[in-house]
Amino acid sequence: MQIVDDHQVIVSSVRLLKPLSSKQVTTIISNLTQEQKHQEPVTVLLLLDKDAVAGMLHLKACIHFALRSFTQQTNIAKKIDAEIMLYLAGVRQINKAIPLVGISEKTHELLLVQLLAKTLRKKDSTPTFDFGQFLTALKIPFENYQNNIDNFHPQDYTRLLAIHHLDDALIDLFSPQTANERKVTIEKLVVEKSALLELQK
Repeated sequence: MQIVDDHQVIVSSVRLLKPLSSKQVTTIISNLTQEQKHQEPVTVLLLLDKDAVAGMLHLKACIHFALRSFTQQTNIAKKIDAEIMLYLAGVRQINKAIPLVGISEKTHELLLVQLLAKTLRKKDSTPTFDFGQFLTALKIPFENYQNNIDNFHPQDYTRLLAIHHLDDALIDLFSPQTANERKVTIEKLVVEKSALLELQK
């Protein structure tokens, strides 16, 4: 469990056993939207392509930016989940953010973010929504279901680097010596890019 601005954040991930069809993507999103209506006002359910998020620091920073924008009434989107996606993608239009960080037929791993309202936070980290059970009911084959994870990184950085227009030349300026240092450098650069959205408002 993570805490961001006094909100509880529960992150789950799964690896898909086969690519999603266009129909499956639509079905998952539609059913998740319906599920969120049953959870409200307790939870925001946000489904992302894991390879489009640099890690937990990036995710938490974007949740913080989005919550702050709603508090300060400087939000671009009407809903908090859409505002988080804008920050994750570093763009101002939701119709551009969804293809960048949302799920598609090219998604290999799914990341589900549950954001619990601070007044309704649970004392333990048991999810209010079981993502594995949800996917099983939709007959989506998956493996490596991890619930309430504390850390993660993309399996493939290609998409993330393209979203944020980062290349090896820029990353190498920070002289990362190991694969782990490279991951940390990329995540810091991506967080900076997401933070720039604040200045564009």
